[in-house]
Amino acid sequence: MFFIIQIFNILFFILFLKFFSSIFKNKYIFPFRKSDIINFITTTLLFILINNFFYGINLKLILITIFINLNLFYIFFHLLNMINTSPRTRILLDTYKESSIDIEKYKLIYNEQEIVKNRLKRLMTTNQILISENKVKLKKNLNFLSLITLILSIIKKI
Repeated sequence: MFFIIQIFNILFFILFLKFFSSIFKNKYIFPFRKSDIINFITTTLLFILINNFFYGINLKLILITIFINLNLFYIFFHLLNMINTSPRTRILLDTYKESSIDIEKYKLIYNEQEIVKNRLKRLMTTNQILISENKVKLKKNLNFLSLITLILSIIKKI
C-alpha cells in the first residue's frame, strides 16, 4: 500500500507542479521558482498526512516521503532550468512546434540580441541585477554569487 501511495505522490508532484507553474509563472525566490517551492511543500505535507492516516505517525515513512519529494524537487528544478536556459533546447522546441523552420527567418527572430535580452530579463526576475541608465548592476548582498565565485575559482585551480 505504501508503494501505491508513493506512486500517487509522484503523480501529484508532477500535476501540482504544472498547476503551481501556471499560477506563479516565472516568479523566483532566488535561486528557486516559487512554484517549485510551494509544490514541494504542498505535496510533501499532503502525502505525510495521507501516510499518517493509513499508518499513523511513522518517522521512517515521513522521512521516505520527504526524501522522495526532495529528489523530485531536484530533478524537476534542474530539468526545467535546462529547458529555460539552453539555447539549443529552445531551438529544438521551436522546431518541434513548427515541424520545420526557415533558418534566415529564425535568425531574425532568435539572435544574439534576443538571447541577451532573455538572460537579462531572467536575471532581473530573480532579483540578481538592476538595469538603470542602460547599465547593468549587481544587486547588493549577493552572498550566493560570492559562494559560487569562490567554488568556481577553486575548481579552476584544480
